[in-house]
Amino acid sequence: MSSVSTQKTEAAVKKDASWVMGALKQFSENCCAAMAASIAFYSAFCWHRRSS
Repeated sequence: MSSVSTQKTEAAVKKDASWVMGALKQFSENCCAAMAASIAFYSAFCWHRRSS
């Protein structure tokens, strides 16, 4: 395999890995925010029911 071909392959792998890492990071940020919001809503609802 030539060095040019190897360099192209490495560049493609790095690009794909970067895309995957970005997607995972975005998913975890969105998931954590949604989970925090649902916990806050549930906590407020339970607190409201106890105080009634």
